[in-house]
Amino acid sequence: MSDHTPSPPARGLEVPSPTRRRGPRGFGSFSELFSSGEGGVAAPSTPLGAVSAYIAPKVSACLAAQSSPRGQKLLARIGQKIESLVPKPAAVRRLPSKVMQSIPRLIRECVDYLEEDDRLAAEYIFRSSGDTDEVDALAAAFAKAEKDDDLGLVCDSVGPHPHAVATLLKRYLMNDGPPLISPPDQRKLLEILDEGRKAGKETELIALDVVVAVRGISPFDKLCLIYFCQFLKKVANKAAVNKMGVDSLAVVFAPILMRVDEPAGNGSSSGHGGVTMNNIARLIDITKMLIYNARELDDDDVVDDEDLL
Repeated sequence: MSDHTPSPPARGLEVPSPTRRRGPRGFGSFSELFSSGEGGVAAPSTPLGAVSAYIAPKVSACLAAQSSPRGQKLLARIGQKIESLVPKPAAVRRLPSKVMQSIPRLIRECVDYLEEDDRLAAEYIFRSSGDTDEVDALAAAFAKAEKDDDLGLVCDSVGPHPHAVATLLKRYLMNDGPPLISPPDQRKLLEILDEGRKAGKETELIALDVVVAVRGISPFDKLCLIYFCQFLKKVANKAAVNKMGVDSLAVVFAPILMRVDEPAGNGSSSGHGGVTMNNIARLIDITKMLIYNARELDDDDVVDDEDLL
């Protein structure tokens, strides 16, 4: 992190230079201030001491008068001026807790960026592709930030269009790292769906079984899934403007959350392997359940979901 050079003091609050012709109000030149005392007290022999001797009584008077309305107003004005001198820090990403560290940086930053400034209202945010050059530039910026160990907010520094961020997020989830739902957990969820339907269970009860199954996944394996499903629920809450309801989001993200790499006809009696139309339809149904019940997935309250109401 580079050193930050503080801004110079605002005019009117700078420390007076001993070479200036006039001293503080009520004094002549600084040479007069140095050679004589105020109130019978000998003046200090250094410029800094002289300034301190001048300011200290004023501060003491302010503190003594702070209980009066006039004193309180004066202190408030002083506080505002001092606050204006403090340089505003550059945008720095929030350091995640130990639990949240299991969520990749790119996912966290893209989600945070899209949730700010009503960017989730962008129409067809996860259906319309972003500009290819803008998406590639954003991906390169993330790669450089990771390489340089830069803590700056990549999206805020680049200022991309929401569609570019959404496209990069989909690309990352599809191509980088394992799927948010591992193949064993995916097969388990498909079995719950199939067995529930075979038994004639209502959809709400099957969804409850799916929620219970996700809760049983180890915390660090399920955290990113819960975090992202809760984000998708926030996207769906703005469906009136972004045209991305739960059904549309499930169609887009089912093959991303649960990537099926097994070939069809693998001998499994349950027939879960292979990318078939029937399989995709079942994955979409599970994804709908996960989004609709995003709040209930987090039984340990490890993810902030206050905006889901």
